[in-house]
Amino acid sequence: MGPHLAGLLLAVAAPGLALGAPGATLEFEFTRGALATADFGDARLSGSENRLAVRGPAIPAGEGQFRWALDYAYQRYEYSGLPTRNRDLHRVEVPLTWRGLAPTAWEAEFRPVVATSSNVFKELWSRGSSDDFMWHGRVLRQREPQGARWGWRAGIAYDDAFGAEQAYPLFALLREHHGMRMELGWPVTRAMLEVGRGFAVGGEVAPAGARWHVVSDERDEAAFDYEVRAWRAGATLRWESSGGLFLTTRAGLEFERRHRLEDDTGATVNRAVGEAGFFELAAGHRW
Repeated sequence: MGPHLAGLLLAVAAPGLALGAPGATLEFEFTRGALATADFGDARLSGSENRLAVRGPAIPAGEGQFRWALDYAYQRYEYSGLPTRNRDLHRVEVPLTWRGLAPTAWEAEFRPVVATSSNVFKELWSRGSSDDFMWHGRVLRQREPQGARWGWRAGIAYDDAFGAEQAYPLFALLREHHGMRMELGWPVTRAMLEVGRGFAVGGEVAPAGARWHVVSDERDEAAFDYEVRAWRAGATLRWESSGGLFLTTRAGLEFERRHRLEDDTGATVNRAVGEAGFFELAAGHRW
């Protein structure tokens, strides 16, 4: 972790640590993930990811609660049979969320994002530009499920979950029943079931797209947007101790994949990618 990222972590985390109310939750999580090799036209593509997430405690704010978080991800894509270097991509997101406390309440999130290639990220203060930053967010209305009654969620989001930045609707039906939490909707459907002894199992289907701004030193700092479109369907196994330590494994399939980039000759590569299995292992602690 470079000094710039360490400073960013400290700058974002320190206010939350200072303002957190007694008994509030602070959480750290580290994730290591891998994508299996798949056909990329007449080439091959594989990937790996490291992620560090810091989620701050709830802070009373008006008739609701404010929460902050920081999510850093390092994504590497490796190619064979394509005239381009392997790509090292970095992303930092800082979700800032306010949510009302009533059973039916508003929620708003503002999420600044830095997403760029490794050569720019390590010198962000001198080489970064507005193209490396994105401003994402969402606004929604949610009713929590109560007893046998279903809850619901509806709103609008603006981000790059589908590759290019765009606005799209959010909606879901919510249910909690005998240790199960279900969210049936668009674009995410998920469920988790507590099975005892600190274990929970579940699954999720969700978009897995992203966009980074890349500067190519091989082509005299030519720039382009690297866009990934994909969906993921996977299963989750989670264990949490009474002291707050937790371990999570996720495995499944990434499908409906397409990568758009420029190779080292300057040619645009916009190809479908074959389906590939993914695996993630995460460890963290909650206070």
